[in-house]
Amino acid sequence: MKLFIFCLTLLLPLTAHAYIGPGLGVALAWTLLGPIAAFITAIALIAYFPMRYYYKKWKAKKNKSPLL
Repeated sequence: MKLFIFCLTLLLPLTAHAYIGPGLGVALAWTLLGPIAAFITAIALIAYFPMRYYYKKWKAKKNKSPLL
């Protein structure tokens, strides 16, 4: 009978008394958001240089046009 009660108490769900401290929470957030931020930064850098080239080209063309 004692073995039955022992096995029954092992099967009962109990609440977990867990705590994630601020240090671990920030580390977890950076671990999850870091690759996303790196991907967005890489896309922005890849798009920046052609945009800069075309902007300079457009600005030079605009400056050479005669004034009306």
